[in-house]
Amino acid sequence: MNYRIIKRSDYPFLLTIDQKVYPTETPVAPKTLDEWYKNDPDFGIIFEEGGKITGVLMVIPLSEKGWNGLISGELTEADIRGDYVFDKTKDGSIGLHCYHIEKFTDGNDFYVEAYTILGHIIKRVCPAAKVLGLSGFAVTTAGISLAFNKLNLREREFISNEHIVSKDGILEVIENLTQEKLEQLLANGYIYHNRCKLLITYPNEVSLVWKYMGYKK
Repeated sequence: MNYRIIKRSDYPFLLTIDQKVYPTETPVAPKTLDEWYKNDPDFGIIFEEGGKITGVLMVIPLSEKGWNGLISGELTEADIRGDYVFDKTKDGSIGLHCYHIEKFTDGNDFYVEAYTILGHIIKRVCPAAKVLGLSGFAVTTAGISLAFNKLNLREREFISNEHIVSKDGILEVIENLTQEKLEQLLANGYIYHNRCKLLITYPNEVSLVWKYMGYKK
């Protein structure tokens, strides 16, 4: 599968597919994507076949300050800008946060190829940087299954209180859901899907991610 780096013309499509699965009231904006990729657009990986986008792996390259803020829950993805973003001219370590991974064609193990390519990019773009860890804010059952069950990412000190529900096929994000509120929603025709989870793995832990990326601590 061929791939290229992200372009600004990709932004509307990328933000739309993320909003489709995570319809938050505080979404990432185009100017935020500019901040993430102004130094190293290589971390926005777009897969193509015949000029058509077939998959994406959008990774936010974080400085140590940004990494610590994100995994503690003090920062959201939409907050990542400025010195929260990795800068290879001054940062000796990098945190990797998967903002969105998705394949739009049939086939298995897309994530294997995607994370293998991410490993190549790190070796090319910032070979001397220490990798602090890999995280992802999983908002779908498929995403949670991949990150938690397959790749062994885990929740840590930050536990999200956001839940995904839907009615008539339209997803909603509900914060601070109580049992009473859940039962009201179900009685009114809503479907409960899952709680969102900030999942993390570190290089000294067991995860297939480090094998695919070829990264050794």
